[in-house]
Amino acid sequence: MKSKLMIALFVLVGLMNQAVAYDDDKKREELLKEKAELLKEREKLQKEREKGLRELEREDQKAFKEYQREQGKGDAESEREWDKQNKYTLKEEQEVEKKAQKKQMEADTKRDGYSKY
Repeated sequence: MKSKLMIALFVLVGLMNQAVAYDDDKKREELLKEKAELLKEREKLQKEREKGLRELEREDQKAFKEYQREQGKGDAESEREWDKQNKYTLKEEQEVEKKAQKKQMEADTKRDGYSKY
């Protein structure tokens, strides 16, 4: 009788181990499925993040180009204004230089005229 009980106990333990192993396999499969889903979701979120970053970078580049364009316009306008002012001052300087050269030539001719005597 003890031997029958022992055999029944071993069979019962064996069946329990198989049932537990089967449950463990099911849980492992479920965990693997969850892990695969989480990895897919993570990749999806990462792609969305990269897409958002590229979009932000494009917007930044557009804003920077617009800023440079505005700066260029401002620089060009101020340069034109400076050129206009500089033209007048340059013309004035040239006139003053011409007058100075005329005076120098007159002085040279007077000096040459005096040195002959």
